[in-house]
Amino acid sequence: VSRGYREDGYFPEAFVNLLAMLGWNPGNDQELFTLDELVQAFSLERVVKSGARFNADKAKWFNKEYLRKKSVAELTALYMPVLESKGVTGFSREYVEKVVTLIQERATFVADFWDIASYLFVAPKTFVEKDAAKFWKEENYTLALKVADFILAFEGEFTKENLEGPLEEYIRSNEWPMGKVMNCLRLALVGASSGLGIADIVTLIGKDEFARRIEYIKATL
Repeated sequence: VSRGYREDGYFPEAFVNLLAMLGWNPGNDQELFTLDELVQAFSLERVVKSGARFNADKAKWFNKEYLRKKSVAELTALYMPVLESKGVTGFSREYVEKVVTLIQERATFVADFWDIASYLFVAPKTFVEKDAAKFWKEENYTLALKVADFILAFEGEFTKENLEGPLEEYIRSNEWPMGKVMNCLRLALVGASSGLGIADIVTLIGKDEFARRIEYIKATL
């Protein structure tokens, strides 16, 4: 089966834009053009005579820029089949749109969404070894589990806007190391110390799923 740039996740319009810029320039710093803009701006006089060189990193840059311009609804429609291919079902379109909204700026291809935030759909069962060695220490996870209890006992409307401030205030008022505690808690939720903010994660996955992940990590101690 043949494979090309479309199969690798490039948007056709991004690739056309890239190809136009390989041997032509508009005479200014503009690089992003719609097809209509290219038709209007293109002229043979500005086609360079020297050989054009394809730059893979620049191709990815074009795709990333086009991905950023797309609507959340369009990206969600493109991402749903990716989730299905991973065996992930049962999530509402509204939920997937919330995820896409949070991670759109971080991705180059739609397929990246899974690599960036699979943990918002499936609980991690393994943990990045170097992150665990750095953050999963008794003096950290003892405090992180207290923070987890605070989150589970939170009585206000369970949204990021309502939780984020009180959560940070709780940690600061106890004079606990914010970075170590948050990274330790993120490790339990994500499987790595990198990822979205804790308030984003826990309010998306919900208290029940949050509790399950905390119980799982406790069982591994």
